[in-house]
Amino acid sequence: MNGRERILAHLAGRPVDRLPLMPITMQFACDRIGAKYRDYETDDRLLVEGQMHVAEQFDSDYVNTMSDPACEAADCGAVVEFFENSPAAILEEEELLADKTKLTKLKTPDPLGGGRMHNGVTAVALFKEKRRGGFAGGSPDLPGVCLAVREEARGRLARSRHGRTPAHLRQHTPRSRRHGLPRL
Repeated sequence: MNGRERILAHLAGRPVDRLPLMPITMQFACDRIGAKYRDYETDDRLLVEGQMHVAEQFDSDYVNTMSDPACEAADCGAVVEFFENSPAAILEEEELLADKTKLTKLKTPDPLGGGRMHNGVTAVALFKEKRRGGFAGGSPDLPGVCLAVREEARGRLARSRHGRTPAHLRQHTPRSRRHGLPRL
């Protein structure tokens, strides 16, 4: 079973050969390649290098483009502070939405517009390019991860709108989650 099959089967509540290994490895991945975190979160090449290194070394089932919790906020206009060896952070004393009426005036950021989100988009393209050459070790499956994450996000969005999982999505929700059992 490859990473894509494992992730999709687990999300659908079907048997898997092992639980999908999908760790969030931002700082860990950066440390493993010896980069400064500020460089890792602003340079798609370092982010991809770190993610692939960890995925190959630890046989994980996916890679990701997460770098810090301030990425999208920065592209919406939030003031962000960068640190040499820690993730960027939103400056709370200059909170973008201190006045909640500003929320209605915010423009949707363009992920291709050269801002911080653009780094994530270019990282996905770089993952795709590197994937063509194949992975050593665990063979993380980027298309499988993207599909699995999209399906999970779709279900969460629908549940948040309706307060419950709509009937047409219930079949895609793992059985343990439908019955309120903890997810291991």
